[in-house]
Amino acid sequence: MTELVSRESIEDLLTLFCISRNFPQNKCDEKRKAFFGGFLRELSRMRERSLRTTSDYKIAVVGLGNVGKSSLLNAVLGERVAPTGNRPCTSDIVEFRHSATRYILAESPNSAALPGKWEFDDAAQLHEQLCSMVAHDDGGDAHEWKRIEVGVPAEVLKGGLTLVDTPGFGAAGTAGAQDNATVRDFLNNDVAQIFWVVLSEQGIQRAELDFYREYLAARCDDVIVTNGEDWDENDRRRWRARYAPALAPECPQIRFVKNKQAQTARAERDAAAWRDSGVADVCGRILQLKDTDGRIESLNSRLGFLGGLALCALQNLRAEGRAKNLLDPVWSAKISRKYAGTPLMENWLKMLSENR
Repeated sequence: MTELVSRESIEDLLTLFCISRNFPQNKCDEKRKAFFGGFLRELSRMRERSLRTTSDYKIAVVGLGNVGKSSLLNAVLGERVAPTGNRPCTSDIVEFRHSATRYILAESPNSAALPGKWEFDDAAQLHEQLCSMVAHDDGGDAHEWKRIEVGVPAEVLKGGLTLVDTPGFGAAGTAGAQDNATVRDFLNNDVAQIFWVVLSEQGIQRAELDFYREYLAARCDDVIVTNGEDWDENDRRRWRARYAPALAPECPQIRFVKNKQAQTARAERDAAAWRDSGVADVCGRILQLKDTDGRIESLNSRLGFLGGLALCALQNLRAEGRAKNLLDPVWSAKISRKYAGTPLMENWLKMLSENR
């Protein structure tokens, strides 16, 4: 029932906004046009996201180069398989799936060529092979593969969920432009959820924030801050105070992790150090998203939050005398009746009430 409410409500709101946007008084008022344009864009993204809740669910780990994406993945997967280093070392999209055996399956851009498949006895062999396949060459170019799939016996991946390592975006030069294009194309087509990884001491720079707003925000509920191995709660609080306002209105959950501590804790089976590393929290989030209900809960939370933004935006228009005849009365009444008493739609219903 929860899933049905999410999808139907998004469709109903899209219809309301599409019809209302075409009212003559809305077409000629720039602030009204901005109101409809922004919420139609967000609702359309949510509709796309809602269609992925029961299909192959891919979580992409995205960020600048050398911020700890692959190290985070290795900590989550429980073994060193994703390429890591002190320079950009991943030039292709790498999808990690659960498998009883370790393998790499690589598809060539040449559609006539058969996929290559390699099987491995241990993680070290797989890691070495994968590093050689996705590394930028001396000229800074690579991108030899259309798709790389890696099978590993990681418990966190059981149930059909896929974790995806991506090239770092934001680098200069030809290789950087290719990496940016690779990430953008993948995010536009295949991703249901995004974990955005940022470096603690570096913070969030302007170009990075612009990329987030354009390509990540609609599907990013989690920002993961790495490399704060010696940070205490005061350091984390200061980081949140400085950068969280820039992430509004999406306001994703900010999670701090210690990748090195997590890998050591796994190896030594130190449960306390594992919990303290923050990676246990990330794994818990992934486990939530493995379940369809968890994915829908995340979507519902986003829909309710978006309703709050719509209510505030309409109240601002009303204060300026621009809210009269803003929304179609027939669809407003229909939605009000249909979702009366539905907590998920509370803010949207308040918005419709404000418009009467």
